[in-house]
Amino acid sequence: MNRSTGSVAGLVAVLALTLLMPVAGVSAAAPADGDGDISVTIVDPTPDPTPRPSATQGPGGGSPGRGGSGGAQPTPDDEPSEPAAEGSGGHWIVVSGLDNSAHGELNPFRGWVRSTVSVANRSETETVGGRIVFRLRTIFGAQIGPALTRPLADIEPGTTRDSSVELVGVGQWPLVQVSATFEPDEASGLDPITREAWVLALPWLLLAILVLVVAAAAILWLRRAGIRAGARTGGGT
Repeated sequence: MNRSTGSVAGLVAVLALTLLMPVAGVSAAAPADGDGDISVTIVDPTPDPTPRPSATQGPGGGSPGRGGSGGAQPTPDDEPSEPAAEGSGGHWIVVSGLDNSAHGELNPFRGWVRSTVSVANRSETETVGGRIVFRLRTIFGAQIGPALTRPLADIEPGTTRDSSVELVGVGQWPLVQVSATFEPDEASGLDPITREAWVLALPWLLLAILVLVVAAAAILWLRRAGIRAGARTGGGT
């Protein structure tokens, strides 16, 4: 009975060691005979150190640096740098808004508008030239008088040029439109740039006529009121 119990205990121990061998690195051998003796061999799980390649030698036996036979990747210094972006087209030509002022004259059909515009060259290397065309229009879009052209030659980088004109023919229009178009030279390849603005003019002749009409109507009304009052007074006596 004791011998059988010892054999069973030995078998259980062997099974336990067999299950634990993959984790702990322990190998167990079953007894050669059935005497219940257990033989246990401890195996060192630490692997033998393997040599590592030197940091100065590539996989192909060459240097890992530039031109090595190991096919090493280039460093960031080897990559070409991209050139800085430059403005093109109308991005570096800036046309300001219009500065307008209306002026009246004794001649009711004349009058004029003074208009000023600025053209700035924001480029660092390009010089541009061209011309500015000014136009005066009515509220219905009809052009008043001829267009006026002012040349703008050789606008150097970083500079601003102003141009002013006097557009005649406002007359008695209470509201007129002024437009200025910068037309670059054909060699520059730039597109024209237009600025527009509405100008409130003072139609003094129309105002004077309106005042005279109102005054005449008031005088006529007062005269009729006086006549009626006199008639009532004469009829009551």
